[in-house]
Amino acid sequence: MLMNKTIKRRLVFVCLAVLLSALVLFCLTRSSGPGYRAESIVLIKSYTNAVFSRSFELQVIHSVPAVRRLLVTPSRAVSASGSLSATNGALIRIYVIGATAQEVTQAANDASLRLRQIILERYGISSAVVAQAFEVRRYSYFHDSFQPGIARLFGH
Repeated sequence: MLMNKTIKRRLVFVCLAVLLSALVLFCLTRSSGPGYRAESIVLIKSYTNAVFSRSFELQVIHSVPAVRRLLVTPSRAVSASGSLSATNGALIRIYVIGATAQEVTQAANDASLRLRQIILERYGISSAVVAQAFEVRRYSYFHDSFQPGIARLFGH
């Protein structure tokens, strides 16, 4: 009998915790935060491990205020035979947020140019803007902040 009361209390506590978490998440998504997001892509032409570090991402986020996050991946190229092969470069996706679609478009374009400047100054590496502001859409806290944070937490 004592065991049943303990299990029921834990179940009620877990249900309340889930309900409270859902309420907080709902309130965060409904807040008057940024309205739009956009992204741009920069190609680093010489490979360096420095751009893959979390400290590099934080440096860029602090240097360019509109930048929400970076996603760095090794670049791929199509060989003459048609197969994908790794190159000695990296692609950096820059995610920018702002109040209006025009604001995020300009901020994404500015961020890609500023990122090129940072990479050249700090590492002496040339880079190119592969794609200026694209995928301008409404900002969603759940899709743009919460999910990537959870993925990073679990190492994906």
